[in-house]
Amino acid sequence: YETGKAICEHPFDILFCYGEDARYMVKAAKECGREAYYFEDRDVFNRAIADTVCPGDVVLVKGSHSMELDSETMVPIFGRTIRQY
Repeated sequence: YETGKAICEHPFDILFCYGEDARYMVKAAKECGREAYYFEDRDVFNRAIADTVCPGDVVLVKGSHSMELDSETMVPIFGRTIRQY
């Protein structure tokens, strides 16, 4: 939840979260008035990102390394990742 509140201080257009613990981040982001979505299913998560993101959008995708968001989401959709922390 605290992470969701903290990210509200940074510029992004949409927050997409996948994984059980991410639901609290979405709750906090929505309380800050940000557009945020939580997904339990990776295929639905990937499809939502692919269908929603437009050129120029700043997208924050947060997940643990075990979620493999780089190899299972970002690279298949965008062909690469821009920045990884």
